[in-house]
Amino acid sequence: MKKGRKTARALTRARVLLLANQQKVDSEIAEILDVGRNTVWRIKKKYHKECLESALAEKTRSGQPKKYTEKHNA
Repeated sequence: MKKGRKTARALTRARVLLLANQQKVDSEIAEILDVGRNTVWRIKKKYHKECLESALAEKTRSGQPKKYTEKHNA
């Protein structure tokens, strides 16, 4: 069995969905987990539109462009 390592964000998203499954309203979930109501709404929306894996995962981010090129590394 693997020991799982998840980010705090992924765990929060999972907790939002678990509380939503327990029939909690968005404002209750937001207060319990100390997140915004819009965060709860977006997670639930993503779950309903796509799937569980998509709701728990983050999209990749492009990040800041590299400052140095191959020419600078030499």
